[in-house]
Amino acid sequence: MIGALVLALSCTVVDGDTLRCVSVDRGSERIRISGIDAPETSPCRKGRKCVAGDGMAATRTLRTLMRGER
Repeated sequence: MIGALVLALSCTVVDGDTLRCVSVDRGSERIRISGIDAPETSPCRKGRKCVAGDGMAATRTLRTLMRGER
């Protein structure tokens, strides 16, 4: 859902461009961050075009940002 407002109790980082958030009204929901296409943390699936790079570094960076750090 584009442009939706989710009131989350908590969010955890799945990978460099995805969060898993728990909300009061929707339970657990996977949220992709619009405008970011981070490298995958697992091998690219057949038939899919994936961004090159270090997926684990992208995940660590998003975790750092979620803690309010730079």
